[in-house]
Amino acid sequence: MHFIISFVLALAATTVVSMPSPKTRPEIAPTLHLIRSADGSHMLTRQADSSSQPSFSPNVAGAILNATAVTNVSASFTISPLSVFGDGNEADAFGVAIIVGIDALYCPNAGAMAGIESIVENGEASYSAFITAFPQGPVAVPGFNLSAGDNIAISITVTNATSATVVLTNESTNQTVTEVTPTGTLCMQEADWIIEDMESDGSLPPLADFSSVNFTDVSAATSSGPLDITGATIFNMEQNNTVLTSVSALPSEIDIVFV
Repeated sequence: MHFIISFVLALAATTVVSMPSPKTRPEIAPTLHLIRSADGSHMLTRQADSSSQPSFSPNVAGAILNATAVTNVSASFTISPLSVFGDGNEADAFGVAIIVGIDALYCPNAGAMAGIESIVENGEASYSAFITAFPQGPVAVPGFNLSAGDNIAISITVTNATSATVVLTNESTNQTVTEVTPTGTLCMQEADWIIEDMESDGSLPPLADFSSVNFTDVSAATSSGPLDITGATIFNMEQNNTVLTSVSALPSEIDIVFV
């Protein structure tokens, strides 16, 4: 997922700064990449037999609401501190990304997403914000200060069939980024509140222990009004036949627990 976009940064919600041209913007490293099959849709390890059962993914956990003409999705969450899963000898870096999006998994041509990537490397944790306009990949938001415990709010609104407006706010520092992102042709059929294991050099490192991610103030809407998220499909993450997450959904809250 890459986005090719220009950032507008509001520092302390007062100062607006134009960001560098796309060619000079840093990319996230290690690169995040939602695993998709040849047709552009997300790959699963196991498909749910009914809407009341979870599906299983190698690198995604959370809730996905399928609907028609989705125009807005939003949520808030707190950045959890990370710890290394397992003995820490299998990879140089461990990480997890927290993502709010429209058409993040199944639209073959487009998607608009934003989130926070957390990485622990050599025992040190770091955090960065990113915005994605699929089919391009993620680009880091420069100068967006983050720490464990910060409260983050994300809102994504479809501007038209090929662009979306992303508002990313650190409520703990009063820092806001507003971005109009050109995308491919959006399907507008999916609202996403998910976490993702990062991909590095074509493989998935072990998932970092993120304890829990609690999406609150969860909402999605069409031009006709709000959507009921209680019918969202639950995804749990499964790697090497081991389920790594437990996900539950309430009317305005989605909880993802590392198990």
